[in-house]
Amino acid sequence: DEVMSRLRAVVMGSASGKRWFDAMSVISQSMEKHAYTPAKGLKGSCAPQLCASALSRGAKKEGAAGSRMVMREKGCLEAWKRMSTQFQVQGMSCSNHNRMRSFGRTAQRGQHHCRALSTIPEPSIEDQNKFLRAIADMRQPHLWFPQARDMKRRWIVHVGPTNSGKTHQALTRLAESERGVYCGPLRLLAWEVHDKLCEGLITGHHKPCSLITGQEKIIMAGAGHVSSTIEMVDLRQVIDVGVVDEVQMLNSEDRGWAWTRTVLGLPCEELHLCGEARTVPLIEKLCAMCGDDLEVIDYKRLSPLQVSTESLGGSLEHVQAGDCVVSFSRKEIYKIKEMIEKSTPHRCCVVYGSLPPQTRKDQARAFNNTDKSNPFSVLVASDAVGMGLNLKIKRVVFSATKKFDGEKVRDLHKWEILQIGGRAGRYGSSMGVGEVTCLHEESLPDLRNAFDGSTMPGITHAFLRPELSRIEDFAAALNSSPNKHLLPHAPNGEVSLSYIIRLFQTLHESGEVQTDDTSFHLAIASLEELRAISLVLEDIDLPLPHRLTFCMAPVDVDSHNQRSALIQMARDFSLDGVVSLFKTVRVTTRVPTCPITLRDAEQRHAALELYLWLAQRFSDAFPDLKLAQDVAERSNRFIQSGLKLLTREQIVKRQHGGRRRRRGGGDRRLPESQGQGQAPDAGRHPRDSHRRRAPDTASVGRGSRDTALT
Repeated sequence: DEVMSRLRAVVMGSASGKRWFDAMSVISQSMEKHAYTPAKGLKGSCAPQLCASALSRGAKKEGAAGSRMVMREKGCLEAWKRMSTQFQVQGMSCSNHNRMRSFGRTAQRGQHHCRALSTIPEPSIEDQNKFLRAIADMRQPHLWFPQARDMKRRWIVHVGPTNSGKTHQALTRLAESERGVYCGPLRLLAWEVHDKLCEGLITGHHKPCSLITGQEKIIMAGAGHVSSTIEMVDLRQVIDVGVVDEVQMLNSEDRGWAWTRTVLGLPCEELHLCGEARTVPLIEKLCAMCGDDLEVIDYKRLSPLQVSTESLGGSLEHVQAGDCVVSFSRKEIYKIKEMIEKSTPHRCCVVYGSLPPQTRKDQARAFNNTDKSNPFSVLVASDAVGMGLNLKIKRVVFSATKKFDGEKVRDLHKWEILQIGGRAGRYGSSMGVGEVTCLHEESLPDLRNAFDGSTMPGITHAFLRPELSRIEDFAAALNSSPNKHLLPHAPNGEVSLSYIIRLFQTLHESGEVQTDDTSFHLAIASLEELRAISLVLEDIDLPLPHRLTFCMAPVDVDSHNQRSALIQMARDFSLDGVVSLFKTVRVTTRVPTCPITLRDAEQRHAALELYLWLAQRFSDAFPDLKLAQDVAERSNRFIQSGLKLLTREQIVKRQHGGRRRRRGGGDRRLPESQGQGQAPDAGRHPRDSHRRRAPDTASVGRGSRDTALT
């Protein structure tokens, strides 16, 4: 029949493939003979994973030889997965999927089928290499999402500058629908949309809305809407309207894979994409690839914006109320804050990527407070101010138009200047005309060139990262290799995950396996981050699925606090199955009074966020979820109070009297700081030299990463 002939075309390219095809025929005949009932309601695309686990369980009854034989051939299941996807995409009859479904159910039941497979000769090294290359093949990623391909989606692309109302229009359509999801780049944006829908601030009608981010999950009864961060969106739930914010992040090598996955795979009738105009050429190509309909709506800025004719002349004495001074170094941010508070009557709020999200929100609220008694009238921020916060900024002042991006000092891209500078003169506020200027005269030409109205080059490609199931299949093929004993091993005897990721990456870099030449690039930076964390956890005995989950955690392996917390959590999870909060996380119990202690409090808070993230995925093993939430809330209050205490006088006092006060503690307690003590460090680990991972989702992509972490 048609299904089996297409399957033959896929797997007959190698001798091993032919043997597998023959084995499938034997098992199929056996199923018909025994009249096994297929599993009802099971999606054909899920069959390969079920077959693998069922075969493994069945093979155990035949002994170790049968189990090894089954695992050796598991790599071929990727061909079955791809064929199942093609059947659904092309609208073919899927009645023969029963063969795949029954295959898994049959293998689980009996030894007979394991005997059938045991007659298959061991594949050659060449065949094994072909299997690895087939699994690593990342071409045609739109076929990975059969549920979305079964639908005729309508893409509505909202493009325009900052403060143009494009996101509001998409959210209005979301609020009007019965079922919908918002996918944002930051937890702050997910919180904001959740609050707006629940309070009826978009259309005037209250809409119950659930909230799902990496660290929290609030499920409201009867809610038809979900607000989530982009990595957490559920691609299995069919909805009416989906909104993907900041769609230009497709081009981010760090996180772009999440946008690519969502745009290609979100099963919705209407897909609203909000972002910059430079994404339109790529979106048109992706839409045509998916066979969907496309509509592009161009927006103009709602409030006027102008570039100043002169700079501040290098003097921060000219800073005014309502100004936002942008710097790209954490150390520089505090230096600018101190100089402003020393030379002007203004007090400063600060915003940068490594601050906890709630602290950033509180700092924004203090800056937006227009009460005359409010002394906090100036904001000093990193490029994290470019998205995620509603700020009443009258003028944006660039301290420089160069930044260190983690590798080198470079000029700001035009789109970065437009995104940050566009925060001035928010529509609907009393700011009127927004203004953009710079601290030094030599930076003015860069600002004028950015705001000259010329068209920016379009984004040409999106980034891809393999799904975790694909990495597991790749690992299974390596673990079944005859040369497995020659490869680096984890403590449980499996091939090392760091080696698996590196080999997958090498296949693409060498050109043996390629993604689409024009539309998709492999996200090497994202794979390097996974590999860096896997190296940190190399000596801990974890099964591959759990190891992959730990490697996905939002952790900065260059931070001693975060790295030691991750190691201790993974070790306790492996040995005891239960991870205690105070055994693994050093809790902040005092208000920080200088930039050094503030930095330490930020890192401890990031370790708390790590516990919350893992607790959402291993609820039984991380029992202190509610306690961690309470401690994180108190930690946020400490950090917020510390920021208020960091005035010029206290910094100077700390610098001159630090040695005398050190013995006495030096940190000021809040009245509510009673109770929990600190846990000891979880132990040191040699510093890893690989690319750093941002401690929270505020650092969105390489282009806007807050580089002040050192």
